[in-house]
Amino acid sequence: MLETVVPIVGAALTAVVATLLVYYNARGPRPRLVRQWGQRPVVRVPYGSPISVGLVQSAIDWWTVRGAPMVHQVSIGGHDIPKPGEIVVTLIDQGVPDHAGGMTRWTTLDSTGLMISATVLVPNDVSFLVLIHELGHALGFEHVSGHHVMNARIERVTQNDRGIREAFEASELRLS
Repeated sequence: MLETVVPIVGAALTAVVATLLVYYNARGPRPRLVRQWGQRPVVRVPYGSPISVGLVQSAIDWWTVRGAPMVHQVSIGGHDIPKPGEIVVTLIDQGVPDHAGGMTRWTTLDSTGLMISATVLVPNDVSFLVLIHELGHALGFEHVSGHHVMNARIERVTQNDRGIREAFEASELRLS
């Protein structure tokens, strides 16, 4: 009799887990693009910056695999102030709350609301997760709840990318 019960219980448990996964995937956090770029941005690290160019390139790769409309290669040079079409990753300055791992500032065109530049401010010892989170803001994403790359609480930031590709695909602006 035990040989008959174990497969039935195992199958029932598998069905319950599958149902929960479908429910979670349908109801989990999904970030929203609240700002968009008017062109494909270039990510740049200023000359002389102690920030790892390799880490920034890895973060760019993380986003481009998920459909981010950005130039795929990090640029090096210039100063801390972004030009139109640039996301500059530079060292954090004063004015960032203690609980924040980094901060992102952006400039938009008033008439269209399109982003024209952004500055990602991070500490010298920035973690990969904080860097991809801040680049998410530079690409136009807002915070979400749950364990996700765009969670506002640093201890809840993970590489969970649920909804990222779909948000890029659903955006009104298509960049070639």
